[in-house]
Amino acid sequence: MRLNYLSLPILIGYKIDHKTNIILGVDFDFLAKATNYFNNENFDATSSFPHRFDAGLDVGVSYKFTKNWGAEIRYNYGFKDFYQTDASGNRKSEFTAANRVFQIGAYFTFHK
Repeated sequence: MRLNYLSLPILIGYKIDHKTNIILGVDFDFLAKATNYFNNENFDATSSFPHRFDAGLDVGVSYKFTKNWGAEIRYNYGFKDFYQTDASGNRKSEFTAANRVFQIGAYFTFHK
């Protein structure tokens, strides 16, 4: 199963030195699409997830390599458990999961 989210992180940074920041904040997520892979076929499973919104806590570190280029690594701890339902709205199984994600990124700043 592949879950695609649209995320809105709201982060603050604490400057350790002129290149390194500790990052902390919240992340609001919307499940845009869920795809189930079975027997080499793709099935859209988005409608089987009754709760499509999630919120989580982000913590990480960023490092500036040059004046404009940098990288960051974050861990997102999603608070909400999610599960699938059938067409009648009944829970498919006792299986629940939650979003726990490591994120790695590069960034470019446009200011002087």
